[in-house]
Amino acid sequence: MELWKHLRHRGKYLEAKRRSWGGRRKGPTIPNRISIHKRPAVIETKTTFGHWELAVFALHAFVEQAGVQNIKSITFDNGLENVCHQEIREEYCYAFDTYFCDPYCSWQKG
Repeated sequence: MELWKHLRHRGKYLEAKRRSWGGRRKGPTIPNRISIHKRPAVIETKTTFGHWELAVFALHAFVEQAGVQNIKSITFDNGLENVCHQEIREEYCYAFDTYFCDPYCSWQKG
């Protein structure tokens, strides 16, 4: 018997659950991503100016406001809004480095 056809949701919940059993869905990745574990130790000490830890959407606006000479590195979380980090580095002639936290560990920024 297929009684689930008479339910109000007609088994949509069960169908979605069945689809998700195949593993976690993977989305787009961030190209040329450098891990936070590879950044220099001097950044962690926070004794020098110019090492930024951000969660901003408008990267161009931030770089223009802060000034390229005041940016040595930027550390991001893994949001897809940061996919364009490579283009921004190229636009400013690689004047600063970019680093990324581990997935689901945005508290590593500071």
